[in-house]
Amino acid sequence: MQRQFANSLKIVAGSLFLLLLALATSGILTFSALERAQRDILSGTFELAGREGAEQVESGLRFGRPLAQFLGLEEILQEIRGDATGIDDVLAALPDGTIVGSLQDDWPAALSDSIATRFASGEMSAESTAALSIDATRYFLTPVLDRNGAVAGAIVVGVAESVLEERLDSSIQGSIAFMIAVTAIAAVLLAIVAGRLRARADQPQTSRWRTLLVPLIVLLGAQAAYSFDVLRIFQNNYASATSAAAERLGDSVHDDLAQLLGLGLSLERLPGLDERLQRVISVSDAVRGISIVDPDGTVRHAAERQPDSVSPLAASILGHPVDDIIRPLTGADGEIVGEVRVTVDETVVVDQMANQVINIVTVVVTSAFFMIELFILLDILLRRSAPSVPALERVGPRHIIARPVMFGFIFTWALPLSFVPLKMRTLGESLFGLPPDIVLALPISAEMGCALLTAVVAGRIADRVGWFRPFLVGLLISALGGITAALATDSLVFILARGLTGLGYGLSWMGIQAFVIRYCPSESRGRALANLMAGIFAGFICGTAVGGVLAEQFGYEFVLLASGLMVVVPLALGWGVLREFIIGPQKWDLAEYTRTASGGGSAFAGWNRLLLSPQYLGALILSVVPFSIAQVGLLYFAVPLYLSEIGSSQADIGRILMVYGIVIILFGPMISTYIDRRENKVPFIVLGGLIGGAGLGVLFLDGSMLSMLVAVSFLGLSSSMAEPARSSFILNLKVVKEFGVSSAIGLQRAADKLGQMLGPLLIAATFTSFGMERRVALIGFAFAAASILFAVVAVLRSQRSPVTADDDARPEPPATAPVSTPVSTPARDG
Repeated sequence: MQRQFANSLKIVAGSLFLLLLALATSGILTFSALERAQRDILSGTFELAGREGAEQVESGLRFGRPLAQFLGLEEILQEIRGDATGIDDVLAALPDGTIVGSLQDDWPAALSDSIATRFASGEMSAESTAALSIDATRYFLTPVLDRNGAVAGAIVVGVAESVLEERLDSSIQGSIAFMIAVTAIAAVLLAIVAGRLRARADQPQTSRWRTLLVPLIVLLGAQAAYSFDVLRIFQNNYASATSAAAERLGDSVHDDLAQLLGLGLSLERLPGLDERLQRVISVSDAVRGISIVDPDGTVRHAAERQPDSVSPLAASILGHPVDDIIRPLTGADGEIVGEVRVTVDETVVVDQMANQVINIVTVVVTSAFFMIELFILLDILLRRSAPSVPALERVGPRHIIARPVMFGFIFTWALPLSFVPLKMRTLGESLFGLPPDIVLALPISAEMGCALLTAVVAGRIADRVGWFRPFLVGLLISALGGITAALATDSLVFILARGLTGLGYGLSWMGIQAFVIRYCPSESRGRALANLMAGIFAGFICGTAVGGVLAEQFGYEFVLLASGLMVVVPLALGWGVLREFIIGPQKWDLAEYTRTASGGGSAFAGWNRLLLSPQYLGALILSVVPFSIAQVGLLYFAVPLYLSEIGSSQADIGRILMVYGIVIILFGPMISTYIDRRENKVPFIVLGGLIGGAGLGVLFLDGSMLSMLVAVSFLGLSSSMAEPARSSFILNLKVVKEFGVSSAIGLQRAADKLGQMLGPLLIAATFTSFGMERRVALIGFAFAAASILFAVVAVLRSQRSPVTADDDARPEPPATAPVSTPVSTPARDG
């Protein structure tokens, strides 16, 4: 009795740990989004001070005197520091880094060099600001323009990092307290639910999803509470920051006019005031317009920016309009002579809120996938620990027990996918005299090429030595590659490190697939491979999203290092749910596997006959390879580089990549079920190619982020349609049945990796006079043309020899166990 109680307590504690891990993940992602937004708001306060000072200096430079000889500069710098509390120092600097004015006698020696570097690199220009950190101080740089519009220098506002952190901490303490309270409530509910799960685990007939429905509701409810609270904070802070910026500019105009009116001037005798107001509203997006109004309501002077239209739905996000800011003006005799009226631009708040809604939706989607995978793991562990469940069932459903391992493996591998070429760019684009775009493409191509080498032979290796050895060796090699990539200081080492990662990726992925083929009976093998596919896409979605968020906050090196070190996750999952198949694998072997595995032969057996089949070879050359070129070239090369060039954040890049996996998860099962019911698969292969080609072709007309989103979505639909049709088509060819499914899968995998290796290189090397987006579009057109050519080959071959053709229009049932469709590689469909 005591032992049973201890076992129950252990299961409840383990269940609670796993479930709280899911809750903590969603909380961390939400908190990260909140912290990043709060830091931007705080930084905006000090950037505004710099822009105001720059505008005052520019007014003086219009008389032709250079910045180094500007009279009254020290007074302007003093005014900037007095307008915003927390500013340590304010400086004026030339583009070469020379400091020509400062409120302090000394400043960091590295500051001048950093300023010069920002100007020389183009990061600092007439249209942009910049920020840098030196010696625990954050410096905000605002350009100063001369009367010709050329950059004359910069106003630099220095703020101690401790001030930023102090204000950041005080602004989010309430949110942290709310998150802790929600987490505590969820923990109590989850503890109760875990006890019920322990009781239901003794009933194997209980539906898994019914068992996990309650904890899923608890966690999603907690995530919803997090989200609403964070959005409330966003709304209040954005509205307050926008109003504060508008008030500050309005007060500046009011103070200037008050001095002039105090000298006896009237509103009618203020020439050039309209131009002055226009310059003021250009300082901040928070102000839509400023007007000087007489007591009777007559507008004497005004400047206005044309606002963007706000839809009713977007306006509802704001909740309530921001009131105009009004400051009365008095004359020399103290009577009211008018007022300054500042109209706040509400679209700024709406746009900022819309961005945060997108961030929150990303967190919710990522958390939901993460929760589901943890629930599946929890269910497997609970059933395994139930004493009343037969030993065979206690191991877990064979068709699903490898899914958590696949999820953990792909999650760690996908963390850096959204920035590999961007990291390469930071190491230098010069290598052996190659063009820069080719150099940026080499890390991905090296990774895919090395994965080709190991994936082709790993299946045969797994047949001979078991699935766990290639899986373990692959994880160790991947870890070495990730750590080396994080520590790489030059481009060549980084390329070699990604090649190591590819070698390990091919071994580990094939090891898990070999487990399914070896231990899952033929009647459940299809479900097992489908669950592997689900684990692939869930891991891809979560990995790219989390990796993008972490890279934006902590840098590329941190994510690469985490990707290398986190191989312990799939290793621990493999030992936790599959250890019976590691310690004593032979007793779980299936007779059907033993018969096929005993055939021996090399990994390349049967390739010669397959390569003589026009339809099989046509499917590889005209469908498999073109799709892989388009998929990897777009997702892992073009998307990160192009979106970075147009100013998208790293988190946005991760979200775009997420869309590919989400589309396949949503539409893949439905489309593949429909395709399975149809006898002729060729139209679906062709239609999938045309859809993918059309999606990429959109980029030839428009290179916006929306077009990139359309291209990624259409490529996901293309994969959902063409992949199952292509696999079924290939496996039902007579030559495949006669000369070996293993050989056909191995050759198909080789073609797949070949396309993945060529994709980035082709986009980088061809039509270099075109922009990145148009090069991707041309790859899409070629993909569509290849699909049409494949249709011609398939039709001509069928008409030429309809009875003895390589494809069997009416597939005969195999003499032995039925053949399952091979799961696609994550680099291909994830």
